[in-house]
Amino acid sequence: MEYELLYTIHHDYTVKAVQKYGRVYGAYTVTGRMLVVNEPDLLRDILVRDFHVFADHRHIGPGSEKVSKHIYFMLGDDDWRRVRSIVSAAFTSGKVRAMMAHVDHICNTFVDNLDAYQRKGI
Repeated sequence: MEYELLYTIHHDYTVKAVQKYGRVYGAYTVTGRMLVVNEPDLLRDILVRDFHVFADHRHIGPGSEKVSKHIYFMLGDDDWRRVRSIVSAAFTSGKVRAMMAHVDHICNTFVDNLDAYQRKGI
């Protein structure tokens, strides 16, 4: 199962891994270890309530450009804490709820465009 990730869709692999190992499990990648969490309540605790404890995220070589080195979800350590505290005010539940109509419209347009491309055979 460990090599299956190399040639299958990530979601399919994750579903099989959750069935085999449970909703929280550890795994090895090419670059190191990772902890996979598929438990909504625990994810909320990690990503919202206790984000200051789980500040370090996966380090991916983002390139050499200044902009790509500062991509929000690739930051680690103190940079992540600083940016997370600034950005979290923009994503309160009320603000996210207000954006949902726009997000829904954009997603529907995207799906419609994909359908049109599929019909054209592109």
